[in-house]
Amino acid sequence: KENLPANGRESVKYRRNCNTLVVLGTGVILYVFWTIIKIAMCLIFGVELFIQGEDVIFSEGSPRPHDTGMVTMISQDMSEFSLHARAVLGLPIPEVRFYGPSASKAIVIEGHTKEYEFCNLDKVVEEPGVQIRLFGKPEVAGHRRVGVILATDDSVAGALAKAERAYAKLEIKQY
Repeated sequence: KENLPANGRESVKYRRNCNTLVVLGTGVILYVFWTIIKIAMCLIFGVELFIQGEDVIFSEGSPRPHDTGMVTMISQDMSEFSLHARAVLGLPIPEVRFYGPSASKAIVIEGHTKEYEFCNLDKVVEEPGVQIRLFGKPEVAGHRRVGVILATDDSVAGALAKAERAYAKLEIKQY
């Protein structure tokens, strides 16, 4: 806390044996980030922020890239993960090219199982502009995201409808 800037629009830099993490934000956001930095030092965190005019609103942070950012694997040439890696390694981030309106649909399994199977994958990805990512999680205990369907279209509504259609074709068998 002692090294936080007085003005919330300044940046905080903290260096420990690995990389420099630069955090931009205001008031409580800086305090939350500072706490995360002190705990983890060199890890990548997915952080969800909302920007409204001059205000930056902290939503949540997770100790991994955030799964909602997976839509960037289809919506632009450098995904959230590529951008995180470049930032941590101090590599330049050139212009990010936007491919078009896109959407994601989480693939969720409910229940308890150590074995499950994805079926109809050929049908899921038959429509142009649809991709699927399966996480390879070994088991489900309760509610677990096990993959994501990504879609791009001429509008966000069209991309979301396309992702929903693809999801409807997916069959998940639990054993």
